[in-house]
Amino acid sequence: MRRLAIMGMILAVSAGQAGCATIFSGTSTKVRIESEPSGAGVVVIGGGAASMILKAQKIANLADKILAKLGPSISKESVDELKKYSLEDMVGIIALSLTSPLSMGFLSEKTRMALAGIPKPIRDAVLDMIGIEETGQTPMSVTLKKGGAYAVVVAPEGKPPKIVGLKTSFDFLVLLNVLNLFIGVPIDILTGAYLDLGPEKIHVRF
Repeated sequence: MRRLAIMGMILAVSAGQAGCATIFSGTSTKVRIESEPSGAGVVVIGGGAASMILKAQKIANLADKILAKLGPSISKESVDELKKYSLEDMVGIIALSLTSPLSMGFLSEKTRMALAGIPKPIRDAVLDMIGIEETGQTPMSVTLKKGGAYAVVVAPEGKPPKIVGLKTSFDFLVLLNVLNLFIGVPIDILTGAYLDLGPEKIHVRF
């Protein structure tokens, strides 16, 4: 009984120093990304770009900025080819082209070569604008910080990408802060732990 009382005191003190959601569900979420067939290239985009990709109507400005940055390095024909795709797909295609060893075989050879030959300073600037969080190939797992939206861009060899959104929702573990008179709520808000991120598994079929 005494041991339980001590454990309760420790938990209460811990909860007082940190938010309940921070303690019990953490500030990050592990997401498993799979595709059929496996081996597809993956780019996880976070921050403002992800929010815009998930809200296609707001992405035009980002796409225009990216194309303006790439403009001096790729021909007008290549720009026109990229513009044939939806705005969110175009951003995903550019992100994959600049990060993945897989061939974007659905693009013309001229455009593929132009994107492959982008100078490193411009490549880095474009990837920074897009907000790359993780890159790799399926199957893979990534750990992403809570509190923001993410767009997962998946494309197998030679096929256009598919985009899956990771969205946030309220984490009801925050309500456990009633145990510490809600002292931990600001901590949960600051760490992003008051939000859940999901889905925790993505399976994309092509």
